Amino acid sequence: MRLGHSHSLSIILFHLQDEGVLESALKQIFLILLNTLKKKLDLIDDEMQFLRVDFCFLLRQRRNYASAECYGLRFLREAKRVHGWCHSVTRRFLLKVSDVYLHQKRHKQTIETFKDVLQRSYDAVRTDLDIVGVYAHRNLSRIYQKLNDKVTFKYHSEAIVEIALRI
Repeated sequence: MRLGHSHSLSIILFHLQDEGVLESALKQIFLILLNTLKKKLDLIDDEMQFLRVDFCFLLRQRRNYASAECYGLRFLREAKRVHGWCHSVTRRFLLKVSDVYLHQKRHKQTIETFKDVLQRSYDAVRTDLDIVGVYAHRNLSRIYQKLNDKVTFKYHSEAIVEIALRI
């Protein structure tokens, strides 16, 4: 089947080529999907949490940092209220907010939030870190490498290796 230039799908696809239009359309689609699922799914549901993390990731990938941070913080507050600070869902949202700061090169806030992720991961697991803590160590090692802080870079790099050997 061939669509002509004046076919409605051709017109929509033509307008979606503009990056701003696509981004705002995707954002609206995700918000509608989140609101629809919110009525059908509990906030505790894993699918809802993964969808929210993916939404923040999509916004960050599109370099819409303000929205990614705003939604990440909102989802973080809700996860904290529902699950508590040490739950893996809450730590995932904290990790996502940290990731937004990292991509904006806001090193001071990034370091603080990744350290917060690590502390909450240690509190949650009590023995070894889970994958959320590993990501925090990995990103902290990258930041300290860029900042040319060799001692702290080495500490976080060695922590990753130790955890990997225990898994």
